Amino acid sequence: MRERLKKQRRGKIKLTAKRERNFVLIKLSDDGQGIDIDEIRAIALKSGIITKEELSTLSPKEAVMLITYPGFSKAKKVTEAAGRGVGLNASRIKVESFGGTLDIGTRTNQGTVFSIKLPLTMATVQAMLVGVADEAYCIPLSYIAETIKVSPQDIKTIEHHEVISYRETVLPLLRLAEKFGFAASRSQPPASDNSSRIPSMPVVVVEGGSKKADLVVESLLGQQEAIIKPLTGILKGIKGASGTTILGTGKVALIVDVPSFFSIW
Repeated sequence: MRERLKKQRRGKIKLTAKRERNFVLIKLSDDGQGIDIDEIRAIALKSGIITKEELSTLSPKEAVMLITYPGFSKAKKVTEAAGRGVGLNASRIKVESFGGTLDIGTRTNQGTVFSIKLPLTMATVQAMLVGVADEAYCIPLSYIAETIKVSPQDIKTIEHHEVISYRETVLPLLRLAEKFGFAASRSQPPASDNSSRIPSMPVVVVEGGSKKADLVVESLLGQQEAIIKPLTGILKGIKGASGTTILGTGKVALIVDVPSFFSIW
């Protein structure tokens, strides 16, 4: 079929994302045979999703969107993975719950494009990316006062809590590796362990209201705009995190919930 249409034998699937004003536009496209709109109309009519009178008023673009209606399925056999008519319907409902839209475009023998448009204002944060125990974390810029370097000999202990002197005041020192449950050997060593041999540590000074504190990290990886995904399921139990984001590398990074740390100081 593809060779008859002078296409390469192996098909192409393309995923892109870009910003358009106050939205992020995500597109998933292929160069296949496209969606058979007449078949979609027939299935929707047979399944009782739409009446013959309603169907006659639909444009081709509107008819394609019938595949996102509840109960629509082209599968001939119902399995755990297909045939129940909930996949695309659930996707459309989820996108719309974020204030976004799902659009489907198709052309016979040329391919299909799924476009998702999501509002940026509700789902993004400017953040600094930091490295902690071989993982990446995002700290919202709105909480960051500045970044500094701290030598181990500058760290003092007051009532079993590490502190440092900062601009004529004393601030608590918090090691993110320890707070997120990494083994002590993977986090920065305490100041008492041969501190003269330990290089200076990058520290992010954060503030909220009248409170300030220092977050010890292992590296500063730069700034980026992060699209926030809320924590769900068992991830809701992660203390110190307000959400997640997907980095350009495809890895998932936690977004640090800075206010939750202020409450323990």
